Amino acid sequence: MRHANAQLSPTPEWAVQSFTFANSIGTALVTNGVYFITDTGLHFSRTANFWLAAMIGITYIIGAGFTPRLARALRARGLSSRGLLILVMVLLGSLCTLPLLASRLGHGAETRSAIGLAVLWFTVLGYNTLTGVLWPTVESYVSGGRSGDTLRTVMGRWNVCWSAAAVPANLALAPLVEKHPNEAIAIMAAVHAAALFLLPRFTAEPVPHVESREPHPAVYERLLLAFRLLMPMGYMVLTTLTPMLSVMFREQGVSASWGPILGLSWVLPRIATFALLAVWGGWHGRWWAAIVGGLMIVSGFGVAVLAPLAGTPSISLPLLVLGLAVFGSGMGLVYSGAIYYAMEVHASDVEGGGIHETLVGIGYTLGPAAGLVATWASLGVWHGRDSETVFGPILFSIVGVAAAIFTLWVVHRVTHLSKDHPPEDRHG
Repeated sequence: MRHANAQLSPTPEWAVQSFTFANSIGTALVTNGVYFITDTGLHFSRTANFWLAAMIGITYIIGAGFTPRLARALRARGLSSRGLLILVMVLLGSLCTLPLLASRLGHGAETRSAIGLAVLWFTVLGYNTLTGVLWPTVESYVSGGRSGDTLRTVMGRWNVCWSAAAVPANLALAPLVEKHPNEAIAIMAAVHAAALFLLPRFTAEPVPHVESREPHPAVYERLLLAFRLLMPMGYMVLTTLTPMLSVMFREQGVSASWGPILGLSWVLPRIATFALLAVWGGWHGRWWAAIVGGLMIVSGFGVAVLAPLAGTPSISLPLLVLGLAVFGSGMGLVYSGAIYYAMEVHASDVEGGGIHETLVGIGYTLGPAAGLVATWASLGVWHGRDSETVFGPILFSIVGVAAAIFTLWVVHRVTHLSKDHPPEDRHG
């Protein structure tokens, strides 16, 4: 029972962080890195990748939005949150074996067989639905029993942990992406199996939120609103970029094996931002963090998408990498604010994490939907090979302008709120 956990210590941080790192490798590979597999190894078109990305977003919304209800229903039937994580690990590991199994039976996706492709789609979408259940539950363990400076530090380290998992995932993906796409996914079955051995160190239920000696400042609720408004926008931009990164790098003359490595151009700055915000609390209660984060996302996206217009790869490729770096730093700032204030205001419960992850899913859906519109528009405006030339400007017109207008509106609202509610910082 949850009230019985009031006297328990939180789940050891090392166990939660290790569990997070292992599972984040899978998220980085199956959710984001899958586009390198589908583009290079399976020869998906950009349109097919956008369709896959849109469906990933929809299934993530279903998983994250359904998590609180599922947790309550299973708890009523005697299954703890830890038991739910065990079940999710078994299902995720099983899904990862399906594409390789299909290939061994002669229906591999690399043969472009209908069965092989259906298995791949089922695996990716099923995996993504389950991660929508996984992460809100894990977030409640990360923040349970912690608040204030401790919550900021632990949550910051957690952000570094899950985002850093993209590095080994991309490095492992690089040599496999072209000729062994199914094996790249199957590796994750072993990772999820290993993660099972960490769960005995988890408490049966997340420890309830520790109440500080004083309640969180009222401004935190308004800051939570601002960051939550920016979250879908940021992930809309992210999921516009990720399905076409492989194509963007290839057009700049980057080889297939180097694509996933250069794909870290936005990941590493995000990790650095997470690390900085984990040790420095000067951004708490400050409105500028929302403003700067939103503007960095939009400007970085604009530079990355419009970089090919600069001409030769010697100029456009560095601009592309620079744009991705600025974008990644902005994503780190916005995500850190959204998850920190969510855990403070919502007392670290699964519902708070579920709302947070649902907003991520909305962005996951809007981005590829905009990419599909831009693809169709570019073909309609300019038939033939030159349609690729206008794709970037059209995409920026749709996503960049929409994101810029939305960000400026949030900045306006933030500025108005900050005048009425000056910053309150109880962390010095």
